[in-house]
Amino acid sequence: NQRLAPRLARRLQLAQLAVIALTAANAALVAFGVAVWVPALLAATAALEYHVAYTALGERLPAVNAATSAITRLLLWWDGLSTIQRRKPACKERLVMSMEAAVMLKQRAYIDGALAVLDTSHATHHGGQDLGEAAAAPGRSDPKAARRAKARSAPRPAKAV
Repeated sequence: NQRLAPRLARRLQLAQLAVIALTAANAALVAFGVAVWVPALLAATAALEYHVAYTALGERLPAVNAATSAITRLLLWWDGLSTIQRRKPACKERLVMSMEAAVMLKQRAYIDGALAVLDTSHATHHGGQDLGEAAAAPGRSDPKAARRAKARSAPRPAKAV
C-alpha cells in the first residue's frame, strides 16, 4: 500500500495534466483556425477521462491512503502489546478484523469506481433511463405507444341500457 499510493497519485496528476493540456490544445486549434484536428483531440481527451474514471484513480487514492494509515496504526498497536497480550484470542481477532477491514476499504473503492463507470455508460446507452424506467414508461421513447397506452387507460363511456 505504501508503494501504491505514490504511483496512483502520480498517475492521477499526469492524467489531469494531460486533460488540461489537450483542452488547451483544442482551444488553440480553434483559435488558429485549424479545427480539423479538434475531434481527434476531443476523442483522446474523452478516452483519457474514461480511463481515469474506469480505473477509479480519484476514488482509489484516498482509499489507499486511508488503508495505509489504518494498517500503520494497527501495526503500532500490535508492536505496543506484550507477548502475553499478543497471545490473547481477543487481540488476535482485533488484528485480523482490522486488517481485513483495511484491505476491503481499498478494494471497495476500486469496485465502486468501476460500478459508477458502468452505471454512467449504461445510462448513456439507454437515453439516461434505467431499464426499469424504460420498460415502465414506454411513452418516453415511443410517442405512438404513449398514445395507445393513454387510449387504453381512458375511462370508457357507459353503455346505455
